[in-house]
Amino acid sequence: GRQVTNAAMESVPVIDLSHDHDSVVQEMVKALKKWGFFYVLNHCIPSDLIQKQFDIASQLFELPMEQKISMPFNGTLDIGYLESGGQ
Repeated sequence: GRQVTNAAMESVPVIDLSHDHDSVVQEMVKALKKWGFFYVLNHCIPSDLIQKQFDIASQLFELPMEQKISMPFNGTLDIGYLESGGQ
């Protein structure tokens, strides 16, 4: 797969979902073992939906701390606020 680079870090793997299934799976496994994440190309998710998610996440992080801690993390549902260092 391609690599996205930044002068301050190593190359981050880029997975192109338009490639054949077996090579995509191999690249994902490789990236997850080394990095734990990767960039995705050709995922077919509309850019406006992605932007909406980022906007909502920003709104959550901008809430006062009192509001955030009133929504404690629920590990079963994998939702809620988890303070820094809580993982």
